[in-house]
Amino acid sequence: MESIESLIQKIKSYYPISISMLIAHFNQGEELIIFLEMVDEYIPDSKRDILNENDVGNQIAIFANAFEDKYFPLWYHLQEGESESYQELTFQIPLVYRGFTSDDYDELISEDSGYLGNQIMTFFFDTNETGRRAALYDCFDSVIREQFKRIPEEGYTNIADLKMLEKTDYEPLLLWGKKLYQETGNEFFDISDEDAGYNNQYPDWSRENVDYYTKAWKNFLKLDKKVSDFAAKLQNNPHEMLEEIIDFLVGKDLTDQQFENRKNIGARQLVLAGFEENAKEN
Repeated sequence: MESIESLIQKIKSYYPISISMLIAHFNQGEELIIFLEMVDEYIPDSKRDILNENDVGNQIAIFANAFEDKYFPLWYHLQEGESESYQELTFQIPLVYRGFTSDDYDELISEDSGYLGNQIMTFFFDTNETGRRAALYDCFDSVIREQFKRIPEEGYTNIADLKMLEKTDYEPLLLWGKKLYQETGNEFFDISDEDAGYNNQYPDWSRENVDYYTKAWKNFLKLDKKVSDFAAKLQNNPHEMLEEIIDFLVGKDLTDQQFENRKNIGARQLVLAGFEENAKEN
């Protein structure tokens, strides 16, 4: 632990400084220094605003909002000025993960959720929630229920079964499945706040980690927009689009054996197989 004299000299280097920071020097001395060093490292343009602020929570809020503009979002309560300790920010990077949670599922199957596109996409996959799957099924009209009789009763339990969707117009459905199964390879998709808190999956502060998660966040936004746009189209035209998707996955009027064979071939092979079938018919 640093001596009081050493901390005082560091505090003086940030002059002018607010009264609250001087008080924090005595209560949270080392954490204050770490915070001020982080300001210099990541958001130096906001330094004056932070130094002129008289409330610790507001200082952290300025940091969190400026940091999000430049890198990626941090815990929402930090942005709202509700923090009372620098350590909430400085201990580890307080990432906002976006992985699918049980609460998300409950919201999805609630009455009049307004998420028909997401509901339809979710029903393609086995989420190991029998009761919730039944509740999700009840959200659909009779046409959609009939259409879903053409896919496996429990949904697709292996993401590889939908590999054929890669590089097609239906790839966002595959991305949604990877999100549910935590297989996207992007931490913002694959980890939920629940999991992160339980397993302590928050990274340490470093320039290397900040650069890594900044890149991951940009990738997340790109993929998330793909999925959201697809869900919106599906919501606006559910019957026709669902029929197109299922036709692509299993084909029309396939035997059980043809269905099993069709599930495991890639999109390009599927096209070739279609040409071969047409050639035989002609």
